[in-house]
Amino acid sequence: CDVSVHFTQAILGDEIRVPTLQGLTPLRIPPGTQHGAVLMLKGRGIPGLDGARRGDQQVRVQVEVPSRVSKEEKELLKAWQGLRQDLS
Repeated sequence: CDVSVHFTQAILGDEIRVPTLQGLTPLRIPPGTQHGAVLMLKGRGIPGLDGARRGDQQVRVQVEVPSRVSKEEKELLKAWQGLRQDLS
């Protein structure tokens, strides 16, 4: 399945709940997760043909970027951008 996360969740990491065949299941988003990354939920996928073991569910991360930001958010992002440039 595809899940959307805010860009701050992708940068800092977070725990979200994702839909599975068994209901909502927690999934840890590691810090620095990139758009399009595929995370695995072991044993949360479709049952095998013999019914004995479930497969793994793949979860593709879609990083959301806000289309509008407030003046304060813009100032904070510019300050952060300046810090990032100092690191390179």
